[in-house]
Amino acid sequence: MNSADHSVAVRAETKPAVLLCMSPGRDRELLADWLAAQAGYGLSVADPASEADIPTDYDLCLLDAAAMEHAREELSAAVEAADPVFLPHLLVAPDDAVEEALGSATPVDEVVTMPVDQQVLHRRIENLIDARRASLRLAEREEQYQQLVELTPETVLVLRDGDVVYANAAAAETFRAAEPEALHGPVTDLVAPDQHDTLFDLLAEVGRDGKLDSFRDLRLVSATGATVFAEVAGVTVTFEGEPAVQLVMRDVTERREREQQLSLFGKAIETARQGVTIADARQDDEPLIYVNEAFEEITGYSTGEVLGRNCRFLQGAETDEETVAEVRRAIDDRRPVVTELLNYRKDGTPFWNRLEVVPVRDEDGEVTHFLGLQRDVTGRREREERLEVLDRVLRHNIRNRMNVIRSRAELLHEEYGDDSIETIIEAADDLIGISDQVRKFQSLVSAEDHDLEPHDLRTVLEEAIARVRDEHPAARIRLDCPDEAVAEVHRTLPAAFGQVLEFAVDGTTLPTDPGSGSDSTPEIDIRVTVGEESVTVELLDYAGTIPHADLDAIGRGSETPLQHSRGMELWLVRWAVLTSDGSLSVEESPPVETDTGVDDEAAAGTGNDTATPDCGEPVGCLRMRFRRARQE
Repeated sequence: MNSADHSVAVRAETKPAVLLCMSPGRDRELLADWLAAQAGYGLSVADPASEADIPTDYDLCLLDAAAMEHAREELSAAVEAADPVFLPHLLVAPDDAVEEALGSATPVDEVVTMPVDQQVLHRRIENLIDARRASLRLAEREEQYQQLVELTPETVLVLRDGDVVYANAAAAETFRAAEPEALHGPVTDLVAPDQHDTLFDLLAEVGRDGKLDSFRDLRLVSATGATVFAEVAGVTVTFEGEPAVQLVMRDVTERREREQQLSLFGKAIETARQGVTIADARQDDEPLIYVNEAFEEITGYSTGEVLGRNCRFLQGAETDEETVAEVRRAIDDRRPVVTELLNYRKDGTPFWNRLEVVPVRDEDGEVTHFLGLQRDVTGRREREERLEVLDRVLRHNIRNRMNVIRSRAELLHEEYGDDSIETIIEAADDLIGISDQVRKFQSLVSAEDHDLEPHDLRTVLEEAIARVRDEHPAARIRLDCPDEAVAEVHRTLPAAFGQVLEFAVDGTTLPTDPGSGSDSTPEIDIRVTVGEESVTVELLDYAGTIPHADLDAIGRGSETPLQHSRGMELWLVRWAVLTSDGSLSVEESPPVETDTGVDDEAAAGTGNDTATPDCGEPVGCLRMRFRRARQE
């Protein structure tokens, strides 16, 4: 008999399979007839003395003394191979031969002496078959449970005497182990040292009560040393025939981190100086379901007074209806909106509210909530209004007074013909021009939008150079730029480029320090470099027509009583660059290659005959960098 081939299957049929392993003779024939015909068992017969293999697929074996003599090892191997399933063997032998037949290492479970009493034999066989059926059912349940444990996403550990003797595949994943068997050993190796007392307490409770009444928090340590936050439950079990403790662990590390992030986020919202509201987009009229303390301070309303209401209760008699309609359209279209509108506090006092509404979407892309951000900008609006009135009055008065001065100066010049009077007229014209420049500058920087658009800087610069050339034909301005240099910039940048070029050319008329080159012809190089992610524009001043004080002030971003700019053009270009999410820097006498690589065709297009500057190095450099726009 080949014991390695022995297998035991769970039988679905009700007819038990009985193996009659006895020597040929009258007794075997009588038992065979009775087992098959009267008892109704499925019968197979084997001669223990035969060299042929004994059948291995049976539910019960009836054997005699000869079988014990010739097939003891084969039958014992069958019992061992079937373990843990019960495989019964019933010895049928004369009373005086039983003791000798049993001997040692016997597979026999029951004994029936001969001559055989059919009722006794039938009862013994049925008892053994019932025991096998129960064992098969138990084995099936254990197998199913084992499969369930292996498939469960929860970590399962089985402990005996404080050691891990079993771990499922999920446990290997939780502890970052190469295989479940790598976790076998002291369970304390898998638990943070400061958590050992907690572990011992819960194991003691399982041992005392047979289970834990709830999940407990336990901090674990993975094979890589990472912290794993877990919830642990436990129960006593029988594992491989001996008492053990089974622990089920849930890895809640991600949930714990999310909870900590949400807690931090909640604290940040509660302590924010900006009003924060959340409205439920799934309910009619988008009622508020949350407001923070800053909202209560700004509006004077308590949380209990506003929850469940639409935020329109802040509107009043002077609230602009078109602004409200703009906000409503954005909410209906499920898109963000930023605006300023006049709202009213609980006590009726008005305030300017800078409102930002942001839709919040779920994983399916559906808007479920609206996040509202409110900031009281009343003080800023009032300052802007005062400055606007002051600016308008000053410009109006300056223009009127300068027109009077200019008119009187023209009369004096006609009457006396004094050349010094022409200086007064030129100064008056300059002041009137400054007034116009202030108005133009104000119209540009007062724009509310900060949206960026793709602009080809080559085209922008060529147009700006052409306009300056019309006013100052003697100026030498060279452009070195690729055929295409598209960047994401604010809409004010083209105007700012034109302003800074005019300032650079007009710098020859400004009083400068000795030796600054104020009487020389303006020489400006504009170099554009297109990189992988950015577009860089360098304005190189070779004649010193841009005073260093102006460059220093722009580079610092501030002025001092002793170091300040005499024109607004550079400030305008600084504002336009920063609004374009760009960067700006200045240098004095930066190193420049002798061959600038100027595009001859571009230079010709600007009216320049010279492709390289007369001077070897520039005395000033204004460098601007923008984000490159990708063309579809």
